Amino acid sequence: MTLLVIVPQAGFTGPVGLGHWIHEQREKLILGNAYHLLDHDEDVVQWVRIADTSSRREGFAFVTPRRVIVHWNGRPAEDVSFLWQQVRSWAVDINADHGPHLAVEGEGLEVSIKLPTDTHATAERVSDFFRRWARHAPKSDEHPSNARKTRKSDWRSDGEVEVKIVPRTPLEMARRILVTVIGVTIFVVGTLIIPLPGPWSFPIQLLGLAILASEYDWAKDGLMWTRKQYAKAKAEIRKRRAARSQPGR
Repeated sequence: MTLLVIVPQAGFTGPVGLGHWIHEQREKLILGNAYHLLDHDEDVVQWVRIADTSSRREGFAFVTPRRVIVHWNGRPAEDVSFLWQQVRSWAVDINADHGPHLAVEGEGLEVSIKLPTDTHATAERVSDFFRRWARHAPKSDEHPSNARKTRKSDWRSDGEVEVKIVPRTPLEMARRILVTVIGVTIFVVGTLIIPLPGPWSFPIQLLGLAILASEYDWAKDGLMWTRKQYAKAKAEIRKRRAARSQPGR
């Protein structure tokens, strides 16, 4: 089995068209994580990548005019959805490690997430996220209890958050370079052996992509897409087997 990427012909013109198409597909893939929690007339107006450094979870936070959805990759049972009117207090620590730290508290609600900002693109998206957040969230005159439990820092409760890029340390940069070399090499090897007999190319490509996903968002999205396609194919095979096993078919 090989890893195939199908590019639509309509409206596709060269590298610019390919880049636009890939961007659209990534947006659809990411937004798909929130669809099952939305009302039929509800749309996501902003999303941002999030992390939980204590449990090494990664995911997305989605903002709509009605609610906020916190989704953790691979852990749909841990997804959190809360309406804006449930929020009683919130605050942002702009000096937290690896990016701003958002703490939220409300009726049966306690959420704490980190928003990584290691590139200009992520910092800009996080800034937009906080502007949207402040537009919809109720005014907060006090900090949440989960914010007060942390070390003394620069907590604030307004949308004018100055988001800064958190540069990687020399050790983190060295790790990124090593991961890049190893991941790309493995993926290329998996691609080169496609003509050979046996199902080895796809697992090797997947291994290379998984290694790259530890450092690159685009690889994380590619890995997420691959897993979802595999789950769909597996479900379809089970469905066909069940249909063939029914009497009279």
